[in-house]
Amino acid sequence: MVLLYLLRDLSRELGMELVVAHLNHELRGDESERDARFVENMAGKWGIPIEMGREDVKVVAEKDKTPIQVAARKVRYHFFEEAMEKHGADWLALGHNADDVAETVMMRWLRGASVEGLRGIPMQNGRTIRPLLSFSREEIQEYAEEQGIPFVEDSSNLKMTYLRNRVRHDLIPRIAKEYQPAISRHLNRYARYFSEIHDYLSSACDRDLRDMIDEHGRVLLEPFRKLHVVLQRVFVERYLLERGWIEEPLSFEQLEEILELVKQSSGTQRYAIGKGRWVVREYNRLSVTDGLFPKPIKPVTCPVPGTVELSEIDNRLTVEEAGSLPEAPVNRQEAYVDGDNIGTALRVRSFQPGDRIVTNGTTKVKKLFIDRKVPLRLRPRIPIVTAGDEIVWVGGLCVSRHFYVNEGTHRILHLRFSQPIRTE
Repeated sequence: MVLLYLLRDLSRELGMELVVAHLNHELRGDESERDARFVENMAGKWGIPIEMGREDVKVVAEKDKTPIQVAARKVRYHFFEEAMEKHGADWLALGHNADDVAETVMMRWLRGASVEGLRGIPMQNGRTIRPLLSFSREEIQEYAEEQGIPFVEDSSNLKMTYLRNRVRHDLIPRIAKEYQPAISRHLNRYARYFSEIHDYLSSACDRDLRDMIDEHGRVLLEPFRKLHVVLQRVFVERYLLERGWIEEPLSFEQLEEILELVKQSSGTQRYAIGKGRWVVREYNRLSVTDGLFPKPIKPVTCPVPGTVELSEIDNRLTVEEAGSLPEAPVNRQEAYVDGDNIGTALRVRSFQPGDRIVTNGTTKVKKLFIDRKVPLRLRPRIPIVTAGDEIVWVGGLCVSRHFYVNEGTHRILHLRFSQPIRTE
């Protein structure tokens, strides 16, 4: 309310247009309704347009399997974004204060936060600004009382079940009373200090960013390993945050676990980062995936000639008669095969243990995957095309020598997928 009061006065001087945005989280029953009516009435009294919304946060939290506070923040910011887009707003102003910063830094320190986490709450983050961040909660409340600015209290701010409230009402006051009266001021200074460190390290990472991400958004570990370990930590956390894989900064311990993956040089290694997501190191690349393995391709029959949908990999196989081989080499998503011994149908499925294909000799498909450095999590998504019990084509990789087109071939079949097959 103090923020709105100040911006109302400034808007007259600077020619700004204000819009109030209030979301009812439906967490406190009648009190939530009271808050909504209060904000709506004050906006009307001060002549400021308002966007009102409501969301059952408990339902969202249960659906997403996240804590109430995390779900509330998610729906709140989504509501803000929609309100900004509707009104063409340039900035989102929030009322966080210096005590919020101190509490955030303390909470994250207790959880073993990284440099990113110890930055606290930024004064500006994109289009979000926090004009009151330099003022304490006490100073803001005194100003509200002096100016006669009405406000209401959220009773959930007093519930000691939340860590923030225990830090706010117990831990920080106890430290201030028994050890360091200036604890909140010191924590705010630390937040600024770590923010400066993070900004410097981030700018150093930016210089090498282009060389470390491949076309599929994976981190290339060869150049990454050349970074100083401090830059590696900053780089990994930014990579995960900016791509939306995590919503909050990692702990120092989590970052160390991820860097341990980087040190490995063989096989597939993985580390869970929550919500069913994993950081995965495969060969010389680091990526993130929802779940470790996708659904395998359900075996389907493709008529010859004909088409069949492969819904598990959002792809389609088409088989056509071809008069001759093309002059130029074909790409990975198509192949030309000898159709003399294929008959009227082909089968498409995922890799199965024991699969073999004839190349220079008989080769296990698993060894083919290893030799071609096909990541473990991609192997179920590579279509195996068979005729009877024999593999004709490992999609995107190779055709069996038994089905090479030769001078004696009478029937040439052209096999093609609608989308490229990812093998790396």
